[in-house]
Amino acid sequence: MATGGVQIDFNLIGASDLERAFQRLGLQMQKKIARKALRAGGKIVLAAAKRFAAPLSKRLARLLKLRARKRSRVKIGFNIWTPRREQLGIPEKAKGNWPVAWEMGFVHAKSGKHMPARSYMRRAADEYRDACFGAIRNVLRNEIAAEWLKK
Repeated sequence: MATGGVQIDFNLIGASDLERAFQRLGLQMQKKIARKALRAGGKIVLAAAKRFAAPLSKRLARLLKLRARKRSRVKIGFNIWTPRREQLGIPEKAKGNWPVAWEMGFVHAKSGKHMPARSYMRRAADEYRDACFGAIRNVLRNEIAAEWLKK
């Protein structure tokens, strides 16, 4: 059981046995396993985002990164980061950021013409949601089983 009544709370629909086994682990082990599982799911979405961004810009696709969220006592997670403007060769004084414009779309300031979004990250997250959750579930199952075998 997690010490001090503190534990990570999550729901895996259709995997209540996995949830119960996870809740029986200590807090530090829960964090370790959760980080590993979330990274595995994030890698799937990152790979898809890179594939979807490649036709737009090979440099952008190459420089997309998966990074852990800022350290926090209450949150664990990962984000996909786009490269900084200088890494993409965008001049310092230039207005706008084309990776963001591609992801979200924009309205041209002078002409008022709407440029629709050509999402690469949202599309990756939407299309690979099941694969991402499957990877998270598999890593959780394998890591919990390995931990219980140690005991």
